[in-house]
Amino acid sequence: MHGRIARRTVRHFGYDYDYGSSQLSETEALPVELHEVRERCARLAGVPAADLAQALVTRYPPGSVIGWHRDAPAFGPTVVGLSLGSACLLRFQRGRADQRRVYEVELAPRSAYVLAGAARSSWQHSIPPVPVLRYSITFRQVRGR
Repeated sequence: MHGRIARRTVRHFGYDYDYGSSQLSETEALPVELHEVRERCARLAGVPAADLAQALVTRYPPGSVIGWHRDAPAFGPTVVGLSLGSACLLRFQRGRADQRRVYEVELAPRSAYVLAGAARSSWQHSIPPVPVLRYSITFRQVRGR
C-alpha cells in the first residue's frame, strides 16, 4: 500500500481471497439479492453469469484508497466492477519512470466497467482517496474453476 492505510472494509462471496497467502477458498454463496446484479454485469462483459464466481463488496469511508495493483493471477481474464454511492476516479498506469503513462476515468454512481485484455493483465489500477462514502461490487472469474 506504499505507506497508506486502506481504511476500506470488504466482504467476499463465492470465493474468499487471502491477501497474505494469495490463496482462494470457497466461502458463502452470493446472496440471492445480488443474482440479478451479477446477471447484468455478466451481460455487459459478454460472459456467462456463472463464470463470475467471486464477488467482492467493498465499503470505502471518506479518505479510503486502493493502491496501484493488478488483480491477483488466481482470478480469471475478466473483472467487472460496479460503482455505487458516490463518484470516484479509477486510475490506470503502465510503464516505469519517464515512460510511465497514467490515465484517469471518473466512475459515476451506478456505473460499471469491465477490465479485460491488456487493461486486466498489463495495466495497474488504483483509486485515490475518496471524499465521501462509496461502495463497489466487483465480480471476477476464478482460474481453474
